[in-house]
Amino acid sequence: MFSGCSNLTSVQPIDMSDVTTVDNMFGGCTKLPSVVLTNTSGVTSWGGAFANCRELTTLSLDISGATSLYRMF
Repeated sequence: MFSGCSNLTSVQPIDMSDVTTVDNMFGGCTKLPSVVLTNTSGVTSWGGAFANCRELTTLSLDISGATSLYRMF
């Protein structure tokens, strides 16, 4: 969705109610400092979701339903 958006510096909270896979969703967003994802308990795959997010310091999510966290960061 936002993969490779290297100049992205902010996103509004995102409701993930109907999402099961977020693989590489923010991968490469090197300037993004924070992400708030709501209703994430149904997400099972987080592979590379925040890979290379060098400025990420604040992250709000629930990974209780995760079956794969492969290279999440």
